[in-house]
Amino acid sequence: MEFEERVKEIVREVVNSILNDKKSRKALLFITGGAVNINEIFNALSEIDGYAYDAVISESASNVIPETLLNSLRAEVITSKSQMTSVIKEANIILIPVLTRNTLAKAALGISDNLVTLGIQEAIMMGKKIVAVKDSCDPNEPVNVALGFTKNAAYNQMLLEYMKRLGNMGVTFIHSSQIKEFIGRAASEKKDEAVFKKKEVSGVVTRNDVSVMAEKGEPLYIKYGSVITPLAMDYIEDNGIEIRYIK
Repeated sequence: MEFEERVKEIVREVVNSILNDKKSRKALLFITGGAVNINEIFNALSEIDGYAYDAVISESASNVIPETLLNSLRAEVITSKSQMTSVIKEANIILIPVLTRNTLAKAALGISDNLVTLGIQEAIMMGKKIVAVKDSCDPNEPVNVALGFTKNAAYNQMLLEYMKRLGNMGVTFIHSSQIKEFIGRAASEKKDEAVFKKKEVSGVVTRNDVSVMAEKGEPLYIKYGSVITPLAMDYIEDNGIEIRYIK
């Protein structure tokens, strides 16, 4: 009897450890009112396991995106600035699953006229890892082309320049087809002290990662398949940091 009780106690400890570990992995979502490939986007997000979602949802998103899709994420919805700032600081990753042309332009120009654009601005200034799904704002997205929204070359170029500007601020753009592989890996990534001592990074490598871990005259080890943000690459080139890719 004592043996059975001890086994139950060990099982409880293991389960609690797993649950606590999952709870420690957080992704903050900034959701705006786009419609391109949203079923694929939200289905992929709902299938990723290993962490909890918090979400800031714009008014247009509430009107455009079906409630069933929003509910599928089981996210805690944030409605106050103070709570949002706190969650930004704690989040492992910031994800913009639906980036509209409107929000793209505002974020690139530093405009913060609602909770979503303010949150994106704060995340950029804090040097957080930010990943944006570009389907709704990318003029090269086949759905946008089919809808006839890409016939003005000058307007297309403006959007691409806004994307480049955000890229230089550390935002990584991906397609909806990359969510499960890319976001799942990046969000569960943990940078413990041992990793920092080895100067080894993986996932989404930001300027902050490089500046913290790189030392003069010593190489930086980056795992194959990792994404280096434009700002991080500029820092690497400007400071003559040697990169060594590892498996």
